[in-house]
Amino acid sequence: KGKTIFDKLLFFTVSDVKCFPLLTDVDCTVIHLKYVECLWNRSDVNYTFYSKCHGSSFRECDSYIIRDNNNGCQQPEDNLKSIRFNTFQTKLEWGEKNERIQEHKLEAKVKLYPPTNLTVQYGPDSNLWFKWRQIFTHCVESEVRYRVNDEDWESTVASSQDYCINLPSNSSLYELQVRSRVSDSCGQSEEWSDWSQPVLWGNRNLARAPLPDSPMVWHVVLYCVGGATLLLLLVMLLHNERIRIILIPVVPKPSLVPHDLQVSRDK
Repeated sequence: KGKTIFDKLLFFTVSDVKCFPLLTDVDCTVIHLKYVECLWNRSDVNYTFYSKCHGSSFRECDSYIIRDNNNGCQQPEDNLKSIRFNTFQTKLEWGEKNERIQEHKLEAKVKLYPPTNLTVQYGPDSNLWFKWRQIFTHCVESEVRYRVNDEDWESTVASSQDYCINLPSNSSLYELQVRSRVSDSCGQSEEWSDWSQPVLWGNRNLARAPLPDSPMVWHVVLYCVGGATLLLLLVMLLHNERIRIILIPVVPKPSLVPHDLQVSRDK
């Protein structure tokens, strides 16, 4: 009694908010062509997740997950290599009769696992060979990045599972990583895999050692050469003095006594 029309509308509006929470979008990605991972925002509402591929029925989530503050589901699917080109449907249910159905295009939403078995070797051709393994040998392209002595990364795309750095410097430290995705020949994916673990080649200490032409090194060299030169001159001087004494003996001064005697006789 006494409630206005505005109060009644406000009551029904608040009730609707409680019964029908803010709808959330579901984002799905095919993981390594093994299962579909779908994520949605976390909320106080307890959602039940269902999904289906083209021509099949809705199936409840096989494994619920929490990732990056989102709720999600990992749903295994057979033959994802081909069914990713068809429409994929998801359904969120809450309460008694509330649901939201969405359609997803998964062709460009494929994320592979990072490459494994990384090796880096100095070959007999004097080049540095970086190799890795991706389970899928066809329809895959890779991006290699490397840097020298912790400087900026250089990146390039490789169609095979190896990469060559021509004539590397053995006095530098090389760091290499690789990631992969489905190539354009099989319906290119927008999603790259995570970067692989880095592999290293070279010598960090040697790369950062002082250069031989630094001022300090030259000062030491000059001091050593100067000291050796002075020592050599001193030895030569002493040696020449000994030779002069031996070859040119000292002649005694003539005495005046014999001369005086001769003068006395003459008188």
